[in-house]
Amino acid sequence: MAQHTKSHRLLTARRERFLIEEYALLTESASDLRERLDEWYDFYEPTTPGECELLELAVMSSVQRRRVLGQLTELVNQKIRTAFFDFDCAQEDEVERYRAMLATSPGAAILGLKRSALGLRHLIMRWERLERLLQRDGTWYGGDRNEAINCQGARATPPESLSESEAGYLTWLYCLMAQPAPKDKDFVAIGQESWTPPALYDREPRDWLGEPPVCRKIFD
Repeated sequence: MAQHTKSHRLLTARRERFLIEEYALLTESASDLRERLDEWYDFYEPTTPGECELLELAVMSSVQRRRVLGQLTELVNQKIRTAFFDFDCAQEDEVERYRAMLATSPGAAILGLKRSALGLRHLIMRWERLERLLQRDGTWYGGDRNEAINCQGARATPPESLSESEAGYLTWLYCLMAQPAPKDKDFVAIGQESWTPPALYDREPRDWLGEPPVCRKIFD
């Protein structure tokens, strides 16, 4: 008799059945939503349309709360899963940006590369390559010579930019002198005042210009 009275009250209170199944997401079970709503109906036994409306609202709010919590959890987990990948990508982009700056702004490029582990590994790799070439050829030629100058933080092109750095200028000069058969025209070119750093003007050439064997020994 009590069960009949309960069912009668519910039928009286609910003029239209709330189809909660229609609000199930693709990742949810519609039957689970229906069971949840029926569970609340059985427990609270609403007796008026207003009570039914509030109960259905409470159930949907509970469902939405769980959805939001699940979404937030997944977003955080996704951030955690991709954190290392995103960091590596950002580091690679940064190294590539500084690599592109080496020829035109080598000082800033070297400083930037030294600020990350990936950038330092790149510099070490390039210096190891240059060392192998030096051991094989006894000097650096062309682009390899320019790269060695850039890796010291100095510009190698245009040639007049050698005047900005004593290290860059001497690297170019010593590479030329260490060649097996350097050309006279190359010595004439590098001897131009526009190519020479001002710091070397007032110094005796014997203080910084060695004979070819000395230059080769410096490279060794």
